[in-house]
Amino acid sequence: MPDDDWYRSRTWSEDIAARFEQRLSRARTQRCQYLAIQGGILAYSDSADLRRTGRALLRRVISDYPDHFDAKSACETIGRSYQKDGRLQDSADSLRAAVAMCEASPIGYSGTSRTPDLHLAEVLLEMGGHAQEAAEILEAGTTRILDTPMVVTRYRFYLAFARALHSLSHELAPELAQRALEAADQTEPVFRFHPTVGIPDSTADEIRELQRIAGLSARPSGINAWLRIRPKST
Repeated sequence: MPDDDWYRSRTWSEDIAARFEQRLSRARTQRCQYLAIQGGILAYSDSADLRRTGRALLRRVISDYPDHFDAKSACETIGRSYQKDGRLQDSADSLRAAVAMCEASPIGYSGTSRTPDLHLAEVLLEMGGHAQEAAEILEAGTTRILDTPMVVTRYRFYLAFARALHSLSHELAPELAQRALEAADQTEPVFRFHPTVGIPDSTADEIRELQRIAGLSARPSGINAWLRIRPKST
């Protein structure tokens, strides 16, 4: 049995928990990482009970090691785990906290997916009634979020931004929808030996939605010089 199995378990029981705590207490270093790895595995499980256990372990990362870069990742993972449970307000709260931790950190978004703000915007749109906040979050993170070889990330960004701006009746929504459609059409592998990694897995419903948004009006130019989307002050 590999020696790292004790902090990479995909199941959980009293015996497994006892063995984990025993090994964790004996570890001279990297306790934070062991908690983060085990918590992350469980937090993304298909089992609601395991996700709950994983979030509890990740909260220990945040409370016991608040200055460690894994604390940001733990907060983001908790938010995404809550989303899987359908607890969208809890998800948004955790993702907001992750973004705030990244903004306050001297190493920024390093140690996370680099897109907790994109996840937050997606959750806000899923909740409904938060299009303005989602659009502002996406506008603020545009340069960093799009600075990636992962086509799937660019697709998610354009999809979320198009949805937000469409809800706000903003003139840039059609062009953003077109950008999302273009990203969805990209099938060339991002990574030579992992041909499916980073490629969008768009759904038929998403494509139809994007086509409707893209066809609402003629597409304005100047997408790279973002028009301000915040309401004008009166």
